[in-house]
Amino acid sequence: MIRAILAVCLVLLCDPVAAHEIFLDTGLVQDSQTNTGRLQWSISYLHEIEQHTAFSLTYMNEGHQTDNHRDGIAGQFWLRTRKVSSKMVFGLGVGPYFYFNTHIHPDGSHHDLHGIAGLLSATATWYGLRPFLLQGRVNYLAAAQSFDTVSATAGIGYELDSGSSRERPSASGKEETSNELTVYAGEAVLNSARSERRTAWSIEYRRHLLPHIDWSVAWLWEGDRRPLDRYGIVTQLWMIQTFFNDRLALSAGIGPYLAYDKYRQSGGGVTKLEGDATFRASYRFLGDLAAVASWSRIFSTHDRDTDVFLGGLGYRF
Repeated sequence: MIRAILAVCLVLLCDPVAAHEIFLDTGLVQDSQTNTGRLQWSISYLHEIEQHTAFSLTYMNEGHQTDNHRDGIAGQFWLRTRKVSSKMVFGLGVGPYFYFNTHIHPDGSHHDLHGIAGLLSATATWYGLRPFLLQGRVNYLAAAQSFDTVSATAGIGYELDSGSSRERPSASGKEETSNELTVYAGEAVLNSARSERRTAWSIEYRRHLLPHIDWSVAWLWEGDRRPLDRYGIVTQLWMIQTFFNDRLALSAGIGPYLAYDKYRQSGGGVTKLEGDATFRASYRFLGDLAAVASWSRIFSTHDRDTDVFLGGLGYRF
């Protein structure tokens, strides 16, 4: 996954003024294990490299089987046609899919499985309502260590205008700042059969390093009672893209999470190194103040994966 994030950064650095599109799709998925259909949804960000090539980053939720709850993050390279009659574009994309599967056992216990699959996708996108877009999509997902799926979805998209480099003056007329402090509150959800929920909060310091690259360090607290009482320090490297004169910023980050987990084992708490992959959106609404929302997937090696949903207020200085 680290290589995928770095690849996205390189793409952005090569062409900071390319087209950007974001899509929300939903539809039906069928798996090779049960041959039953269920609802699937995904959200994708697509970055145009050249006229006929693009790169995308996608979060895909494959719905819930009786005993498997799988989702994941995909990075895909795309070949695309010219706009047919200036309105229709067809695309073919391929790339790795990093999945997280919570497998539920008959006794109610669970096991968090991680792996890499291949994702092949075909899309048809209509540009007749620009900046709004309509898209149909078909996916084939092949997982050697898990089940395969075929899905067909439809959705709506939006063309984002590309913001200028963060080295240029901000919308307020002041020189762009390099530091940001954000306070968050929200919820942590344990990836288990019961999906136990606990209050979560975080405080984060963020530093702008290079165009499209940030670094952050944060204190994260995930609940205070059984079965989830975990807290520690997270540091992440981010790929970031700004829009609408730098007011809107979308970013994806990944990094280590050094955490103390009170209920990891029956004999007492233990400190372990986990992983943290995060998607983040911020919008500056008043000078250097920004509203921020994020989703993090904490991934572990001992069946303690969590989803952390946070909202907060950030200040640049």
